[in-house]
Formats: sequence, C-alpha cells, structure tokens
Amino acid sequence: MRQYLDTLKTILNEGEDYDAQSERTGTGTRSIFGGLSFRHDLKNGYSFPLLTTKQVFWKTALYELLWFLSGSNDIRKLWLHRVKIWDGNYYSDFWQNNHFFEQFSVGKNYSTQWRNFHGVDQLVELIKNMKKDPFSRRHIVTMWNPPEVPKTALPPCPILYHFKINKNYELDMIMTQRSCDMFLGIPFNIANSAFLMMLVSDVLSLHARYLTIELHDAHIYLNHLNQVEEQLSRDPYPLPRVVVSTSGCSIPITDYHIGHFEVKNYVYHRKIEAPMAV
Repeated sequence: MRQYLDTLKTILNEGEDYDAQSERTGTGTRSIFGGLSFRHDLKNGYSFPLLTTKQVFWKTALYELLWFLSGSNDIRKLWLHRVKIWDGNYYSDFWQNNHFFEQFSVGKNYSTQWRNFHGVDQLVELIKNMKKDPFSRRHIVTMWNPPEVPKTALPPCPILYHFKINKNYELDMIMTQRSCDMFLGIPFNIANSAFLMMLVSDVLSLHARYLTIELHDAHIYLNHLNQVEEQLSRDPYPLPRVVVSTSGCSIPITDYHIGHFEVKNYVYHRKIEAPMAV
C-alpha cells in the first residue's frame, strides 16, 4: 500500500485548500482533482491491499459489499453485523426530506443500482455477459443514476467498475471513484473493491490480477491532517493474504457470505481515531 501513502503525501504537499463554507460537509478539505490513481497486483490474493499503517476493519468492508450485492437498502441488515458506517448519513437531513421511503431504508443506494438500474439487474447481466463474451470491453457496472442520485442517503462515491478478462483468463478491474475521503473512506473502498474482484473471479473460475483505483476528487478533510501525518510516520507491514473458498462448489454470486473469505497474516498498527464528515 505504499502507493496509497505516497498519494496522501502528494495531497498534503500539493493539494488546494477549500474552507468549510466551500464544501458540502462544512468541514473543509485539501484536495487534488484528477491525475491520481494506483494499481495493485492481486494475483491469487497473495498480496491483499489492506492498509497496515492503521487497522482497517475488513469484515465491515466485506459486510457492506455483500449488502450491496444482495440488493437490500435496509440499514438494519448492517446493524445485525454491528456495521454502523452508514449511520451518519442515514440520520442526516435525508430523512427530513424523503419521508416517502420506508423506515430504515437508505434510499436508492448502491444496492439498488447494482440490482435494479431502471429494471436492469447489472450484477446478473455482468456475470452472464462475461461468460458469453469474456474478452468484451463492455463489462461495466455503473452506480451513477442521475434521476435517483437525490433519492439516496449518500450519492455513490465509487461510480463505475470496469472488468476485463485477458487472453490468459486473468481478471483485471478498474474502480473509478468521484469523491475520495482519503483517510477514512478510501482504505475501505480499496478493500471493498478487492473483495469484489476476488468474488467475481471466483464465480468465473478466473485468476484475479490487477486492481486499479482511479481517483477524481481526492481530498483530506482539514480535521484529519494530524491523523494523516501520524499515519505517514509509521512503517508499513507486509500485506496479508486472502483466500476465497466455497469448498469446491460453484455457487451464485449472491450466495457468498463472510465465511467464504479468510484473511491471513494481517498485521497492523493501532487504529487512528478521526471524525467522519457527513
């Protein structure tokens, strides 16, 4: 994850400052728009991009991904696993302005766009098309649905996943993210994307290869600057390994659960507390 740490340094040293009045959360950011990305070699999960300079709760990232893939927008499904990362947005002014949603719904969120994008189940179509035409350049899942952006507790930050199978039947994926909370959010987004890539490769009996993360508005909140400095002072540990196993059985992508994933040798520095901007 040295690329991630180098990106933090670049934003600290070269980013533009936006004061509290000029950005949505009222917190203020230091940001760079465009030109930042990193690529990680994920072959067989032997080097999984889970940050080691602070603890990343990988089960939280995985539970969130499985929630997305299930098609549910019921926040109580996350609460069952003690996952609270959507609570700040759920209890914001979203509910004051959107009483037409059922209680405990986060609206037309990621799950809806994955499974019902104007009637299209993108997840089912993705797997079907990758089997039918593996070398196509059209294996894309998009999260940005303009008419429904105002109807979610938090508009999607990752907005596009683009998959490519090479001639050796290795799977590459590019995740494009429009808004990038570099200290709190991006470590989860990286892990979430890597889990997704390994899951899709397992469904299709492929080998996962390169995960590329493309960052649009990459920012550090101004009340995270000290935490970022502390993180950059730490030496990274070797990355862990992740194994996906379904005991030799082929199962649908929606049937995976957390017991199918094993994270091995995850060594990390202690967590660094920081407030989430909502």
